[in-house]
Amino acid sequence: MSRFVAAGSSSTYTPPTTTTPAADEWSLAQKELEASRQRKEEQSRSQQQSGSSLYETLQANKGLLPSAFSHSITFLRRQDMMYEAQS
Repeated sequence: MSRFVAAGSSSTYTPPTTTTPAADEWSLAQKELEASRQRKEEQSRSQQQSGSSLYETLQANKGLLPSAFSHSITFLRRQDMMYEAQS
């Protein structure tokens, strides 16, 4: 079977299907990625429809950064204390 596709053709090539476990895992991963993309698109649409501007969204995200930073610092300090206690 030739895989050559002429420049002006409207048909697209579809590779032969395989039923190997790796191919099944690959198709499952692709479906999960597509579902994730769709969820993100829906979330962005709902934010746009909710009336909040980009500026308001960025300000809300900016407010979350200090708490996330302090949480990560606390986590690292606890890990450092555990490491020092073991040695």
